[in-house]
Amino acid sequence: MLDPVLDVLLYLHGKVSCMATSKPSNIMVVDNQMKLSGDSLQVTGEFSKHFFTPGVYGAPEGATETISPAADVWSLGVTLIEVLTQHPPVWDRSTDREPIVPESIPQPFADIARECLRLDPARRCTLIDIKARLEPRRSLPNPANNTGRTVSAKLRIMALISAVLVYLR
Repeated sequence: MLDPVLDVLLYLHGKVSCMATSKPSNIMVVDNQMKLSGDSLQVTGEFSKHFFTPGVYGAPEGATETISPAADVWSLGVTLIEVLTQHPPVWDRSTDREPIVPESIPQPFADIARECLRLDPARRCTLIDIKARLEPRRSLPNPANNTGRTVSAKLRIMALISAVLVYLR
């Protein structure tokens, strides 16, 4: 389910727009279709305190700088952690430390979340970087069933995120 979210955000960024503060409640599955809702769509490069969310979902630069796709990457990192742990990351906005990524988060998600949650927006990964990390290099045999069948990394990711989204309902 992460891949469709990335596709929606890439589409918005291609249209010179950003969500600015997406969170798990913005991601829904309706009739087997992933939908992303939001009420904070902004034009990239504009500054608007009206849409800034001072909580953990709002990128640190949102309070003082113009909005950029990097703000969506920040929100995606926070959302990823919350979906996988049922809690947003621990972060004290008043410090110059990046949010803590729990050790319980499996790879490649832990690294993706760390890269999304860089305080400096120029150092954050991009949506394309995330998509590249999620692309399976090749399917590997599942040693548990030893039948020679392969399990795609994308299917495992979709199943995990779908289960969490169903649990959140």
